[in-house]
Amino acid sequence: MDGKKDIPPALSRTRFLEHYATQSDAIPVFTDGSNSDAALEWLYLLTKRGYRVLFCWVPGHVGVIGNEHADGLAKEAASRAPPSAPVPFRDVFQSIRLVIAARW
Repeated sequence: MDGKKDIPPALSRTRFLEHYATQSDAIPVFTDGSNSDAALEWLYLLTKRGYRVLFCWVPGHVGVIGNEHADGLAKEAASRAPPSAPVPFRDVFQSIRLVIAARW
């Protein structure tokens, strides 16, 4: 698996996990099953860090209307840099507290 296509850059992945872990009891991983190696690596990485993982199967190329267009848009979005926006200090502080508490 190449980190560019299957998994966002490490910093983005860490931010995503820290945010999602505080918002949900399970992290969803959406897959059509065509790249089971990537799905297994996601499962390993997330469960190793104590996260619950919810795999969601989505149909691949099985005649779903608009699927080709959606694939094109997804590939285009994946090739762009992740958006960034100012984060209020209170949000960062909460994430830091959670990480410190988990490691304490």
